[in-house]
Amino acid sequence: MKSILFYITRYPGYGGIENITTLLANHLSLRKHYKVSILSCFQQGEKELSPLLHTDIMLFKLPNPTYIKAVENQIFYNQIITDNQIDTIIYQDSYYLNECLLFNTPNRNSIKIICVEHSAPNNGLISVHQALKKNPWYNFYAYAKIAYFHGLGILKTRKRKQQLYAYCDKYVVLSSGYVPIFIKMNHITKTDKIEVIENPISLPLQNKVSTKEKICLFIGRFTSTKGIFHLLNIWKSIEQTPCCNEWKLIMVGDGEQRKEIETYIYTNQLKRIQLEGFKKEVAPYYQKASIFLMTSIFEGFPLTLPEAMGNGTVPIAFNSFAAIPDIITPDIDGILIPPFDEKLFTVRLISLMKDTNERKRLAENALKKAQNFSQPTIWTKWDKLLENE
Repeated sequence: MKSILFYITRYPGYGGIENITTLLANHLSLRKHYKVSILSCFQQGEKELSPLLHTDIMLFKLPNPTYIKAVENQIFYNQIITDNQIDTIIYQDSYYLNECLLFNTPNRNSIKIICVEHSAPNNGLISVHQALKKNPWYNFYAYAKIAYFHGLGILKTRKRKQQLYAYCDKYVVLSSGYVPIFIKMNHITKTDKIEVIENPISLPLQNKVSTKEKICLFIGRFTSTKGIFHLLNIWKSIEQTPCCNEWKLIMVGDGEQRKEIETYIYTNQLKRIQLEGFKKEVAPYYQKASIFLMTSIFEGFPLTLPEAMGNGTVPIAFNSFAAIPDIITPDIDGILIPPFDEKLFTVRLISLMKDTNERKRLAENALKKAQNFSQPTIWTKWDKLLENE
């Protein structure tokens, strides 16, 4: 029997990594030859989320979450490895403080370590570009400060990723599009450790396109990386277009930009935007919406896209991160727009709103594509990786 330990910064928790960890851990625990444990540093929503985990999965917490490098944490970590005869560790995120424990794993030669990169390998570089755009080059001091400190951060991250890659047995990225980026960003020479395994859809897939309403849908955190003000600018143009006056935009989520969004809506007198706040259950929104909108600056592997497609909701998105062509085939099962062309996005959105037959065609193809990200499909890849280990 294999004994697998998931090592993760926060668990339970409300984020995507925590959700994927629950799904994969539950899948493995149902297989007779896997014993599954989870070790976390921090917890969030423990009472609400712990019941989602199968009862035979052991959940451990570090004794000193305020100082990961504490001696008692290393002793506790080592004891879990030894007492539970762990032979495989799945490291679910690359939070740098956690690695001090990982790099001191006892019995290392008899334990397989799989690292999973849950974000875009170049998200640090993208952040630098976005920060520089906000500061004109002639503001030399601000420009130089951003370039220096962000650049320093990128170099430190590269060193960490090189160390992780050298230490682990396999390194999982979420998209084939991320493989060349990961190699280039981190100066990887031997690529035999890299595996591509996408994240699975957590919601049930629909067999056919349900009856849809004239709703455009956004689901996500209200943060700058989601490009929400691109979305609001686009929707402002939609509300000024008479042929679209039966359509509304529903935004599900919350976050640091909530007040700015409310101010924008009020200032521009937008009447057909509905802010729903954070919702645990999002399936009803997918089932009603005709079109899903994504205007993100960058993403890792956003499950909202395949979830929307799995409910026959047509996605239209900026082609702003390397994983998106793995999810959307342009004009076959969705629409991709060059980043960040708000005018073209608006034109294509209006065209889609007006064309019922085109929405139906794209929606039916989207349902088929979503099967690529179903849990059985993704679990087959994980089973193969673990069995080969």
